[in-house]
Amino acid sequence: MLKNVEGITPRQRRAVEALLSCSNLGEACKAAKISRTTLTRWLADPFFNQALKAGAAASLEELSRSLLAVGGKAIQALGETLDKTGLMQAGVRVRAADIVLSRLLALRELVSLEDRISELEKAVKK
Repeated sequence: MLKNVEGITPRQRRAVEALLSCSNLGEACKAAKISRTTLTRWLADPFFNQALKAGAAASLEELSRSLLAVGGKAIQALGETLDKTGLMQAGVRVRAADIVLSRLLALRELVSLEDRISELEKAVKK
């Protein structure tokens, strides 16, 4: 995931990957085999934070691609469900399609906002 990140060590790279995949800091520390004190110190390091942000952005892009891939299926399921009269299965399928589409739209909005913020940051630095 984090192949070309400069300024961090292999241990820090493992910590970034753990932070991106674990549900809390304690689990991330265990997965990366580091202490919480070490992680706290690294979180104050600008290079580490840059790597963490880059990893999060890459994860969001991957998630976005995955949601786009199933988005078509969700729309198809919704269309098929609207044409059918079965109650239980139809309700479940509509809810699943709604969840996928809602997440897809929310994710696309986040990516758009991130792009706009990046452009604003570039303009402010000039």
